[in-house]
Amino acid sequence: MVKTFSAELRDLAEVAGVARHWRDVGGRDQSVSDDALAAILAALGHETSSARHIKASVAHLAARARHLPPMLVTEVGLATPIDTQAASAALTGEDGVTRKINIDGGMLAPVSEPGYYDLSLDHQLLKLAVAPRHCPLPDVCGKRMWGTSVQIPALRDTTSRAFGGFGALAAAAQTLGRTGCDAVAINPVHALFPGVGDDYSPYSPSSRLFLNTAMGDPDLLDLPSFPKGEAKTLIDWPTALPRRLVELRHTYAKLTVERRAQIFQASLAEGPALRIHAVFDALD
Repeated sequence: MVKTFSAELRDLAEVAGVARHWRDVGGRDQSVSDDALAAILAALGHETSSARHIKASVAHLAARARHLPPMLVTEVGLATPIDTQAASAALTGEDGVTRKINIDGGMLAPVSEPGYYDLSLDHQLLKLAVAPRHCPLPDVCGKRMWGTSVQIPALRDTTSRAFGGFGALAAAAQTLGRTGCDAVAINPVHALFPGVGDDYSPYSPSSRLFLNTAMGDPDLLDLPSFPKGEAKTLIDWPTALPRRLVELRHTYAKLTVERRAQIFQASLAEGPALRIHAVFDALD
């Protein structure tokens, strides 16, 4: 029970950003009890066993607030407020290129391209997420258009594979195109972590600069096909992703020396960022 230091506990909740009051579905105002509040704060890693410990937790949060956050979010073309006295910072894009970016009066200079950047200043490294100002739209020229959306892994074709890839998407797009479909929205296809089967959500990629290799289909390049497998209703991602990587390696191993050299030369066009990404994923 926490009855002797309720005021300190509530101060900690406020500093930690834990709301004490809420309104239920019936419109009734509710308050979190001190015991529940102490349990929540303790679960978040804050000491709540005594008034002294609570004050120490408040001091720790205050000290942490003096550091820059792990990520800043902004939009293309907008200056971004940042709590620093520095006049500039180092900005590294997903292409691996680092450049200087100015800071004037606590405002980070606008960034012209959307994406995720590494921002280094005041001996700290944080992420800068730059969102586009709006979604680009097609030039319809007065035409009435229609489209649909698909989740690529859910697509199935005659190959009976564990999940759909770019080959199945190409076949679906051709079929839809013959019916007059103008647009197909797809799930994110950014690079994941296919080697270990973890972090398989398309909304948490390892890179937004490169594509998800697990979606690749050698049939599209006239390479040896993946072996046929059992197509199940549900996808067992933790095992399906590592298996797909093995299949890709087996496909590569069957190629001629000349074909491998062509692939290597094509990869060089992506610059050093591709190799850094691939090696990082392999080590990770």
